[in-house]
Amino acid sequence: MVQKIVFYAIFVYIFYVNLIDTFNAQQVFIPDDVEDTRARLLMLDGNMIFHAGRGKNITFKVNSGSSIWFGNTDILTLPDNAEVIKIRQLMATSSEQLSSVRQIISENGVKDDQLKAQVDQNVVKV
Repeated sequence: MVQKIVFYAIFVYIFYVNLIDTFNAQQVFIPDDVEDTRARLLMLDGNMIFHAGRGKNITFKVNSGSSIWFGNTDILTLPDNAEVIKIRQLMATSSEQLSSVRQIISENGVKDDQLKAQVDQNVVKV
């Protein structure tokens, strides 16, 4: 009886060690069927992994008064964040400058190497 218990314990130990050892991160992240549309929520070494199925999205929905946090940032407040507003303004200004450069090019043609160099410098500054 004791031998059966010891044998069973050794078998279970070897089975589970081999089972756990055979799964690695690569196998967890890449499903066998690339057409698989099923979503997965995985826990791996303390990490939480959201895996959308093929052609699917990951969506977070919250009720009024709720938040979604990444670190110390509530992502629901990002559209009102001062830094994001500054970036939007900078992008608008850059877009206006690029439009001006395009207009200069279309009016003058792109025959002059100096004009091309100036355009390159302006694009880099933007």
